[in-house]
Amino acid sequence: MQGMDRRDFVKGAATLAATGLAAKAWAQPGDRRPSVLVLFTDDHGPHMGCLGTLGLRTPHFDDLAGSGTLFTNAYAPCASCSPSRAALLTGRYPSSNGLWRNVVAPTLADPPVQFTRESTKVDTVGTHEDVPTLVEMLRAEGIRSGIMEKFHLSPPWKYRFDWKLPTAAIPKHRARATRQFLEGTDDSEPFFLLANIGTTHRPFRPIPPEMGLPYVDPAMAEVPASLPDVPAVREDWAHYLSTVQVSDACAGATLQTLEDMGRLEDAWVIMAADQGPPFQRAKATTYEAGIRIPMIVRPPGGSESILSAEPANLIDVLPTLCEMWGMETPAGVEGTSLMPLVRGENESLGRQHVFAEHNSHGLPLTTQLYPSRSVSDGRLKYIRNLMPEKRYEFPADLDTSGDPWFNRTYPATLAARDEFPLQYERLMSTHERPPEELYDLHSDPDELRNLAGDPDWAEGQARLAAELDRWIGEVGLPDWS
Repeated sequence: MQGMDRRDFVKGAATLAATGLAAKAWAQPGDRRPSVLVLFTDDHGPHMGCLGTLGLRTPHFDDLAGSGTLFTNAYAPCASCSPSRAALLTGRYPSSNGLWRNVVAPTLADPPVQFTRESTKVDTVGTHEDVPTLVEMLRAEGIRSGIMEKFHLSPPWKYRFDWKLPTAAIPKHRARATRQFLEGTDDSEPFFLLANIGTTHRPFRPIPPEMGLPYVDPAMAEVPASLPDVPAVREDWAHYLSTVQVSDACAGATLQTLEDMGRLEDAWVIMAADQGPPFQRAKATTYEAGIRIPMIVRPPGGSESILSAEPANLIDVLPTLCEMWGMETPAGVEGTSLMPLVRGENESLGRQHVFAEHNSHGLPLTTQLYPSRSVSDGRLKYIRNLMPEKRYEFPADLDTSGDPWFNRTYPATLAARDEFPLQYERLMSTHERPPEELYDLHSDPDELRNLAGDPDWAEGQARLAAELDRWIGEVGLPDWS
């Protein structure tokens, strides 16, 4: 994809080279279908040691990247939890599959009846009945499935995993849940385990002392340009990075358990996140900070390390798994298999644009309905806000402290208004956005200078607006009533 941000690619290449990880030969799949482990982090942008994030240590993620394919331009189709997870499990955009906002859903600790049509925890929004989900496909193929820690999907009967593993985001608990799942699975049969890891979701919690993990030094943190670089924000960002280290440790516990039980060598491992970090102009938006995510695909036994700058998307996971398992990809899937890139056969999938959507982050709250759509060609990013006349409000009961973002960064930005006026203005524009936004990602990767309406950029704006119209015509718009 011409013009995609290559800085992360270069940083990642340098970091991987420095690790000195031994590359293994490509492992050809045998006659038996492989198992699949998906390590799926919450609210986690492209921040890992192997991506050159300062002050951060993620040895387990780095090891995966060193023996698999690291996608340095990976995206979520929506920066909101439920829509992103449904996109992963359907291979379709939220507006297309029907799950377009966060939903009311059972928890993994609920009794089995809550995952049937008799459930009392069913939302009015959910994946369309005629859209196949990966869970339904696995059940039909006889592949045992499991989900860990978080559910957050609708309707529950279309995501009826065989094993539901409520657990805490602490390594020893992850290891116990993983072992429980594997002990209930025949060693001769493949499995699919969606290991959700929620440590990076607000409110950030203290690191358990027994983990022995250090906090990221705020002085080492690289605060995004969209945020004011003041002590409270620097500390908040460093705490976020510290929770990424906890996610890495949780992933390591699951991987070690698979290895101890002899199931890692025949398993594909996919690492990704549902959306960007929980800060302003990130989570719950279509800005790059909201939809850029980490992604790694590692084959059984590992392979040569591959760095791919080709844009990958969560909707690509389902068709990738279908090719991996020799299953037919369902009609209507909008993602593309990443296998040609993972096998090193192709350097590009020919994808020319990245699309994203956001509708409403909250549950059925009309105040949080603030839909937007975006398209990028790697150089220019165009955003259309579909209800610009509406003011985005936070629900009054979201946090009793009056801090709507569950963090110190929001009030610190308000307090730094005079010292950091641009960052303050960008925060205020989160509440009331213009009809159109246009950003030059090469010179302004943090999307601070809106070029929409500038005559010098009129051609690019018109071109991307037309491309967005075409895409919206394909995936449709939800019924927001």
